[in-house]
Amino acid sequence: MKTNKIYMVFAMIIMLIPAGKAEANIPLSGRDLIARMYTKYNESFFSSLSFSQQVIRYEDHKVMSTEIMHEAYLSPGRLILKFRDWESGEGLIFRNDSLYTINKGRVIKEEYRIHDLLLLCFDVYNMSPGITIGKLKTQNYNLDLIAEEDCMDENAWRVGDVNGNCFWINSESLLLIKVQIKNSGRARTVRFADYQIINNVPIATRIEFYDADGDLEMVEKYYDIKPFNKLEDVIFDPGNFVLSKW
Repeated sequence: MKTNKIYMVFAMIIMLIPAGKAEANIPLSGRDLIARMYTKYNESFFSSLSFSQQVIRYEDHKVMSTEIMHEAYLSPGRLILKFRDWESGEGLIFRNDSLYTINKGRVIKEEYRIHDLLLLCFDVYNMSPGITIGKLKTQNYNLDLIAEEDCMDENAWRVGDVNGNCFWINSESLLLIKVQIKNSGRARTVRFADYQIINNVPIATRIEFYDADGDLEMVEKYYDIKPFNKLEDVIFDPGNFVLSKW
């Protein structure tokens, strides 16, 4: 008799829980997650950002070099990097899914390139989910695969094949925390850490790059971070690289 009462109480509790409440928070796919990320931040996320960074390169667990870079971002998909100093004449420009390599102020190489990290860390919150999803598909992310995992001591959703290209999104903040990119049979990872709230928006201020063996290759430490900085499209024109400043 006592056991029957316990079952009845348990059944009543279950009936009081809204059906599907737990399941409602589980993204159905990577496409669903991308849409949630866009919805959460689209009205408040920055569409422009400038910053400088200290770039530390490692080899055999030792610091091999340190340099400064200056960067600016304008949505969608535009990023300029100036190596060392403003007048070096060396750097990179990402624009219209193309990468321009600059040396001595001139373009020495142009190639098709979707910047995975730029897409998943910045553009995803500014562009229509359909556009982001289309670009991720071309980069071989299987958006049908999604799993709940612990990543860097954070609750996260992993999207994609763990043996191929995939990325991890914090399940609460919906911010990017890790990307794995596999090329020529070997997978490298990038971690996004030390998120800080700057001008009311979250920005990862430390980016770590690891090789296929899990060894640290490079660390980027951001400073002088200015979200919502007014930027002109002209600075992302490869022909204006030398004179471009922000």
